[in-house]
Amino acid sequence: MIRFIQPNYVEGADSWRINLVLMDMQGNVIMPDYYENIHFTVVGPTIALAPLPSRKICAGQSTSYAYTTNGTFPEGTVLTAQISTPNGLFENPTDLGTLTATTGGTIDVKFPDDIKAGPHYRIRIVAVAGDKHISASNPSPYIELGEYLNYSITKDANLLTAPEGTSYQWYKGNQLLTDATARTYEPIEPGNYHCQVTGNDGCTYNTSSIDISILGTFKKLAPEHFTLYPNPSSDKITLTSLKAFEGEIEVSLYNSIGEKNLWSKS
Repeated sequence: MIRFIQPNYVEGADSWRINLVLMDMQGNVIMPDYYENIHFTVVGPTIALAPLPSRKICAGQSTSYAYTTNGTFPEGTVLTAQISTPNGLFENPTDLGTLTATTGGTIDVKFPDDIKAGPHYRIRIVAVAGDKHISASNPSPYIELGEYLNYSITKDANLLTAPEGTSYQWYKGNQLLTDATARTYEPIEPGNYHCQVTGNDGCTYNTSSIDISILGTFKKLAPEHFTLYPNPSSDKITLTSLKAFEGEIEVSLYNSIGEKNLWSKS
């Protein structure tokens, strides 16, 4: 005879016991508790996180995580993909995306822009029905989260300069500007411009946009087009152009501490 005993049930603890009792054909007990106090836990439905599509993630990035299930989840179960704290623990995880389901599937996620970069994050999926926690997958291997860089463009006259990175692509609104792949770009017409920059960590971000409403007819001339002597000077200086220019040229003069104290047009 197998006897199941549950003297004190505590959720999450091994509280059930199995006692095997040997009896003869007349029902007399020969050996009670042949195996005494064999404990076991009733296991509910489980979640298994599929291998991650990438171990390197960029903050602000969208992706998806697949999972499988074993057992039956109740109707209305909400499965949530979570990312750990930077040290890989889940004492205060961040929710990335949810899915209401009773079986395996795929959860679409988006990483927050303001999450701290680091190499020791983990992913898991938890299942909750109503206010009851049902199950959680094992944490993933470590993933590395890249930094989110929403830098601003700088403007000098009509010349736009993107933050430093490894590659660049300029846009006017949503229109990709062909061959505009340098760190600097000089617009030829009014519009709203931004640059897609790939940072040193391999993550790609869009800069904030800058509105160019009125384009001047001037541009900053390269210093190699001129010679100037003597420099520094306390009296007269001579500025010579090494090539011909059309239109007006504006010359600004600064003192030794960077103060602009004279300008003229010719």
